[in-house]
Amino acid sequence: HYNILIEAWARSRSAESAQRAENVLNEMIRDSPNPNSRSFNTVMKAYVRVGDEESMDRAKRLLRRAEGLDLASLRIYNLYLSGLQRRRACPEDSEAVLKRMKENGICPDTNSYNQVLRSWASKGGTDRAHQLLEEMAAPNVDSFNAILNCWNRSGSSSALINVKKVVSMIDVMCRSENASMKPNLTTINTALTVYAKEGTPTSAKLAEDLFAKAENDYGIQLDTLTFNLIINIHSKAQTSSSAEKNIKLLDMMESRFRANFGSSQNTAMPDSLTYTSVIDSISKSSLSNRGLQADEIYQRMDSFHRNYGGMRPTTEVMNAILNAYAMSKEKKAVKRAEQILQDMQERFESGEKLIKPNRRTYNTCLKVYSLRGLGDKAECLLEEMERAFINGHLDLSPDCRSYTTAISAYARGNSPGKAANALKILNRMCESFNAGNKLSKPAVEAFNSCLNASAYSNLREENIEAFLVAVSAFLMLGRNGVAPDSTTYATFLKACSKVIPKGDDREQVVEVIFRRCCRDGLVNDFVRSQLRFAATSSSHFQSMLREETYFNRNDRAQQLT
Repeated sequence: HYNILIEAWARSRSAESAQRAENVLNEMIRDSPNPNSRSFNTVMKAYVRVGDEESMDRAKRLLRRAEGLDLASLRIYNLYLSGLQRRRACPEDSEAVLKRMKENGICPDTNSYNQVLRSWASKGGTDRAHQLLEEMAAPNVDSFNAILNCWNRSGSSSALINVKKVVSMIDVMCRSENASMKPNLTTINTALTVYAKEGTPTSAKLAEDLFAKAENDYGIQLDTLTFNLIINIHSKAQTSSSAEKNIKLLDMMESRFRANFGSSQNTAMPDSLTYTSVIDSISKSSLSNRGLQADEIYQRMDSFHRNYGGMRPTTEVMNAILNAYAMSKEKKAVKRAEQILQDMQERFESGEKLIKPNRRTYNTCLKVYSLRGLGDKAECLLEEMERAFINGHLDLSPDCRSYTTAISAYARGNSPGKAANALKILNRMCESFNAGNKLSKPAVEAFNSCLNASAYSNLREENIEAFLVAVSAFLMLGRNGVAPDSTTYATFLKACSKVIPKGDDREQVVEVIFRRCCRDGLVNDFVRSQLRFAATSSSHFQSMLREETYFNRNDRAQQLT
């Protein structure tokens, strides 16, 4: 009667159900109807199901009570271990429970060890996890999955090698007809996650082999996550065939889903991440028509949504298409990017919330303009973002990348007054930050881009203006709390060689800049290569190198002192 009542409270969804179940247990102890292991197990299960800190504290006390009455069973220990694992408690706490089991004459089973292994996996404790695995009498595939997850979370440089070893070990045991060692979907996806973090051609080859074995040798039905992982691995590996392989994987997903459409068989359906990752791999490829290829993937997604209930195109997918056009050399890239942005704006305004343009959308459009040197178009789009920020649309406020990309658009172009226009945007960036847009905090890359615009000024009559812009950008660094880097000094020296005629004035400027670079300890091969061009003569170049040697000796002497 009491056990039935305890089980009823344990199954209840009310917040106090576990406490009510323990109250009944307390009545049993008080009224002496001799509670048994089942009574304690059921209350423990209720506390573990709730799983919050207070419930786990009560569960700990409950376990102690069961031990005191000699009613602690393997079941109650395993329940408590699962609760600790779900709470991501310290692995040492789980090991302490394992030790108490042995002290109380209860032999931990595979489930007990697996719970402790999972606790170590959450902390990436590979060494201790392997030691526990060796202690186990009968590890199963879940034990090895926990080891795989340990390596996944370890951040170790040897994770790839060790995961490969574990997968090989599982394969050997599976072939020995040990049914408990047959890999499952968790095995495949955990190993692929490690391969995805590596993102090299080697890990891509390992992933392909495992993917094929999963279906052909182990008979595992792969899910959407599996496909997304291997697509992501190919995209990161950036081999010459990555894009082609990912398109074939997408073909496989779509064709299988179409073949089983309407049936009860659960087949992996491509989602937004699938299409985004495939388009991303196309962007990174050497295909000349990357934009067109990305557009075709978008059309497939849209068709799959309309005909088979797949996901609608999302902002992430559209941003990936924009990036493909940015990276392509197609003549229509600019026009198509502008069409995509306008289409996203119109569709969002008509109620399609999944396709709302965001900061990345605008930044990618700015990238389209920047890579083609279209400074005027970039500035117009940047102004649109600034107006959105003023009107309260914080998700569209320009950030450091927005301003830097717009400056870079002028630097790469051939328009008259490009250095002055680049400086104007740099000033607006600093003003935006001072006005409260913290995302637009100036970074050294923005100043370097402005210096680059000065260095590549195309009109001789603008040389003086270009040099003044370079000086202004350089002085603005300190006023805005930004430290120069080696690229800053190298680009300033390049500007000197391009816009200042050889003579005493150039010689003096070059000496001042190079000495400051030496003092900042930022001289490298790039700086020296630009110094060679900026120096007024070979002897001038050699004298500057001698000064670098002097600064280095003096610096070392100060360090020794």
